[in-house]
Amino acid sequence: MSLERIAGAFALLFSDTCTVYEYRDTRRSDGSTGSELIKVAEGIPCRLSYDNIKRVYQTDTVGHSMQTVRLFTGADVEILPGSVVEVTRGSKVIRYKSSGIPAIYRTHRELLLEPASTQA
Repeated sequence: MSLERIAGAFALLFSDTCTVYEYRDTRRSDGSTGSELIKVAEGIPCRLSYDNIKRVYQTDTVGHSMQTVRLFTGADVEILPGSVVEVTRGSKVIRYKSSGIPAIYRTHRELLLEPASTQA
């Protein structure tokens, strides 16, 4: 089976889409500089995957848990570390940020995500 056919079969699993935002240096109208969140790509086919939800620790009032979230995209999709990624699954939009450098394969990319605290 050719690499293109394998990548195509893998892409059939992409049931979600994502929009990617990156922080860019900007100059404001008053001459000051800063950082602004800019949309750099949207409608990217992707798939979210959730790995083992593990209990981390229990306090007197609440249990805290941790979840690993992976984003799968095509091999040609570049998402920089620290980017904000909004994943649309059905009618729900979930916001994350990229937490590192993606694992790059010939057929796809895998990227770990974490909850985002920044609003776009």
